[in-house]
Amino acid sequence: MTGPTATTGTAGRDRYLFVAAGLVGLVGLVAFPEFVRVGAEPATVRFLPATAVSLPAGQPVTVDLPTGRTAIFRTYGRQLSTQECRVIGPTGAELPVTAPTVAFTDNSDSVVTALLGTIEVPSSSSVSVTCQSMPGHRYQIGPAPAVDGPLGPLLYVPSWVLRSVGALPGLALTAWGAVARWGQSSARQR
Repeated sequence: MTGPTATTGTAGRDRYLFVAAGLVGLVGLVAFPEFVRVGAEPATVRFLPATAVSLPAGQPVTVDLPTGRTAIFRTYGRQLSTQECRVIGPTGAELPVTAPTVAFTDNSDSVVTALLGTIEVPSSSSVSVTCQSMPGHRYQIGPAPAVDGPLGPLLYVPSWVLRSVGALPGLALTAWGAVARWGQSSARQR
């Protein structure tokens, strides 16, 4: 088919392809972090370990921690904030509490417990932990949740990584469409 109709049909189809690619990218941008959150919960071998230590709210507590990633848990209530607990290492320097990339909770015992954040302990040592005194909130500290499979490490990567991975199908579709369109236009010019 030749003439204006063929060109208009191709341009219209290309426009729909780019709109579809944009929608796929947007859906992936939002859906992939949610997929990680929902997928990690049933893959969790252990959420709140039996060895977790209760932290009385509003009072500093000295806790002996092993080397590596340690988690702070809180019964779910209002918005979670890593500012709720302050951890001071053996040198007197504050150890940053890093929030997980996605909201990570457990409801296996009918009490919703959330992973407030993790701290990296450089070497086995005693640290001082102080959590805010909030009515109804209980805090605990212990080993980080063990998640089987590839979703475990994704709980701790920066959120832009998850969003970028989610947007990849849309970006790939856009690139494919652009290359196909460029190939068609260069073929017409010959």
